[in-house]
Amino acid sequence: AFTLVLSALIVCLMHGINLMLITYAPGRFAASGKVSTVSGITNVATYVGSALSSYGIALIAEKAGWSNTILSWIFIALGGAAVCILCIRRWARFIRKK
Repeated sequence: AFTLVLSALIVCLMHGINLMLITYAPGRFAASGKVSTVSGITNVATYVGSALSSYGIALIAEKAGWSNTILSWIFIALGGAAVCILCIRRWARFIRKK
């Protein structure tokens, strides 16, 4: 039961972060008139990532087992966190320009 609750919490957090990125970030481009472009790019990235991960995760689970699948999720999450950390200063400068 604990694993189920923890998995549900992780999925909720994952969807929450995605929703914040695809709704919050494009609004920051209003001054340059690029809201629709940024919104479209973030939405395309979301849908492409979802489609690729559906097949990719299934392939990893089938070929390497669930332990390696979960390990791949950890590495993907760490990679995403690293990208966000590397972008913090640039994003802060972009926001201050407004």
